Amino acid sequence: MPRNLLTTFSYALAVLIFLVVAPYAVLYATGYKIDWETWALKKTGFILIESYPKGAQIKLNDKATEKTTPETIKRLLPDTYAVTLTKDGYRTWQGDIVVDSGLVTEKRNILLTHQDIKLIPVLDLPISSLASNGDNTKIALSAGKDKKQTWTRLLKD
Repeated sequence: MPRNLLTTFSYALAVLIFLVVAPYAVLYATGYKIDWETWALKKTGFILIESYPKGAQIKLNDKATEKTTPETIKRLLPDTYAVTLTKDGYRTWQGDIVVDSGLVTEKRNILLTHQDIKLIPVLDLPISSLASNGDNTKIALSAGKDKKQTWTRLLKD
């Protein structure tokens, strides 16, 4: 190939690559991602997860991540995600979180309970308020029907 033809071919190839890659790069930078199942370009969303205590391992759809709470997981395609939080010495928390296009879905105040806490029913009334101290050793709740309320204090063993 003559040198002039090779230069022209290289230049045309570079322009073609730029015309293909540049729009995708701009869309990716503005929060779009390709959904490979439908081959559609979709705006992504985020999940903000907080737990008490902090430092719980996060799994999305049964796939381990290297992330721990509190965390914002970015660039997720709109869908329902099965989220699992695990921490040594605590019960596992599981739940479904729906990610909407272009929005941040918050899941705050996930309370992980100790594995050794024995759960026993103490009231047969709907609970209307619940409060605890910082280390969760004392819990107070308000329960009752109509306007009659009962305050009960529960202490951890």
